Amino acid sequence: MNCVNITGYLTKELSLKILENGTKVLNIRLANNQSKKNTSGEYEVCFFNMVAYNQIAENMCQHLKKGDRIGVTGKLISEQYRDKENRECEITKITIQHVDYLM
Repeated sequence: MNCVNITGYLTKELSLKILENGTKVLNIRLANNQSKKNTSGEYEVCFFNMVAYNQIAENMCQHLKKGDRIGVTGKLISEQYRDKENRECEITKITIQHVDYLM
């Protein structure tokens, strides 16, 4: 089973990209406040990279903005790529399958 459920706040304005084949892609970063405090007495924050495609991506761009709170259901994926110095890199992100607007 590969299922992720998380709530958080959008960290930047949304920008929809359309690939040559017509696929609509939206990459976002979600800030999630943790329940424990750090040594300074502030709540820790985790950031999660996410991607949405086609209709979900389009709907998110139409209805959401930076700072909005959302709930996401998706699956965890890992992608490999080479950076500018030709080093092999890996990134883990969540592919969004469902979004709840919690504004």
